Amino acid sequence: MTVAAIPRRTLTDLVLRVGVGERVHLYLDVSGSVESLLEKLHEAVRDVAHLVGRDVHIFATNLQDVSVEDLATGTCMTTGGTSIVPVARHIREARVRRAVIVTDGQLGIIGARDRETLARTILGVALTSGREEDGDLARLARHVVVLTGL
Repeated sequence: MTVAAIPRRTLTDLVLRVGVGERVHLYLDVSGSVESLLEKLHEAVRDVAHLVGRDVHIFATNLQDVSVEDLATGTCMTTGGTSIVPVARHIREARVRRAVIVTDGQLGIIGARDRETLARTILGVALTSGREEDGDLARLARHVVVLTGL
């Protein structure tokens, strides 16, 4: 795992490290705990849109696919809470090989099956603060960055 405190613009660097020439699946936390950061996070996602799949996967306690254009207009629903379960389920069912998760890291308990799924994935995690740098999700990732300047 590589940990570095980096500015927002280097979300691109994380996506490039995880993707290695392939498009990645991008999962964006839209829970209540990151609500105040969503506008800046949407900007950061727009900056990497050319490097990710057709849709961005937004999540709180469920997962929804939205286009980058819809994300830009603020068209995203949230259930308020946060869970990694729908992300891990999507990765497992869609057989995702490369993924980047943008989150504050407050995701609840990671069960054994989801932990195994995430560990098998080439995973990058972009944390909105350094509070969860040593958290469960960060320990499962190959690359971790802290997005400063949000």
